[in-house]
Amino acid sequence: MKIAVVFTARARRQLQTALQWWQQNREKAPNALRDDLDDALELLIETHDIGVMVGKRGFRPIRRYHLQRTSYDIYYFVAQGVLTVTNVWHSSRRPPSQL
Repeated sequence: MKIAVVFTARARRQLQTALQWWQQNREKAPNALRDDLDDALELLIETHDIGVMVGKRGFRPIRRYHLQRTSYDIYYFVAQGVLTVTNVWHSSRRPPSQL
């Protein structure tokens, strides 16, 4: 079964902010976050249960997958063939209050 990927509005805003910051502040690797995210999503589509379970959204387990090079965490859940990214969050910050 093919898994689709969607971002919540909040996750899209968080990602846009992070990508802009990365472009402006990381001269030597301005696309590192985008590249890491793309690689992570490919992996999560194939093996979506590898993320660490960190909470629940209704009956759905929320998982966190860490992007090692860029230190961002991707929070997501999978239901009915859709991987939904709920947060794109730098790991130096407290975990998001809304998963």
